[in-house]
Amino acid sequence: LSEVVEAVRERNPRSLLLGLGHSMGGSCLVKFASELGKGCPLCAVATVSSPFALSAHTARLESSTSWRFLNMVTASTARLSLLKLWLSDPPSRAFLRPVRWWDVLRATSLRELEAATVCPMNGFADPEDYYAFATADLGLLEVPLLAVHSKDDPVIGVAELPLRTLAAHPHVSLVLTERGGHLGYYGSDEGARMVDGFVGSFLE
Repeated sequence: LSEVVEAVRERNPRSLLLGLGHSMGGSCLVKFASELGKGCPLCAVATVSSPFALSAHTARLESSTSWRFLNMVTASTARLSLLKLWLSDPPSRAFLRPVRWWDVLRATSLRELEAATVCPMNGFADPEDYYAFATADLGLLEVPLLAVHSKDDPVIGVAELPLRTLAAHPHVSLVLTERGGHLGYYGSDEGARMVDGFVGSFLE
């Protein structure tokens, strides 16, 4: 991400850089911004349906039969995408060689899928090691952040969000909507306009 931001800055040296991330993309942006603190090249960051407590979100997806079913469906979708990437994009195979494919095929949860893919590809001991690394330290955040979440998000549950920390943070603006699902805002013109309005007004 740092290389991408630097490349954009070199091509647009007079422009203000703003970041917008959805789901894990937003989590990556917040991690990036918090690690750099006052030296962050982004003037502001906005996230939509992004996790702030990966370990807690994953644990909830394993906490009941209905959540485990959703977990299994999500893992199956991700598994198919991974296999499609291997088959259709030969240049990507060099990066996918560390993947434990037999474990991928047997995975019935995101945790098991990440243990077979993300962890061996990036040198993490296990999923909890990865979750700890990927979770941003909000205490280090020095740039304005807009965090938009829906209370009915089935993936990033509002109960696991650090709402008090977000609400009390001097650089964070938190928006909670009653409906919207996980990125479901973009399932309707009305929802898309609402979230685009939040983000546009904040960044402006």
